[in-house]
Amino acid sequence: MLSLIQETAGTHLKVIKPKIGNGSGHNFISSDELARGLGFRKNTMVFGHLPFNNTNFKIIKKYQKKPKIFVSIRSLPDIVVSYKDHVDKFNFGPLDYHIDGIAECNPGWGLLDEKRKYDFIISFILPWYIRFAASWIEAAKKWPVEFVTFEELTVYP
Repeated sequence: MLSLIQETAGTHLKVIKPKIGNGSGHNFISSDELARGLGFRKNTMVFGHLPFNNTNFKIIKKYQKKPKIFVSIRSLPDIVVSYKDHVDKFNFGPLDYHIDGIAECNPGWGLLDEKRKYDFIISFILPWYIRFAASWIEAAKKWPVEFVTFEELTVYP
């Protein structure tokens, strides 16, 4: 989704990834980082695996009364397979705490067979994703939120 929006907007759009940090830091917007990135630009997009929570709500509301929110979602089986492939390829996933040499905070990741890797993701990653999606469903009661499926992005960009 980021690539499609950037391609459409061209150089007129500034993208900010204002997360506090990796791992659980993915859950929170850094107000300082956001303020630094915004400057006086009007065409700005805040991007990242950021759930709707009280902290983020207050920060977003401070800068934008009626934000335009797009949430890209995937089916749960797709997330499991994609996440495992990502960890196998890069030795960390999007929600990894980035502890040196320990993929997904699991020192035995490289020794796990495929089934156990999938089980690990189902047990420890999917609950975060379900809360993430549910949080934006809740946000849709306050702001207009557009949900875009992975299939829509790939088949009908």
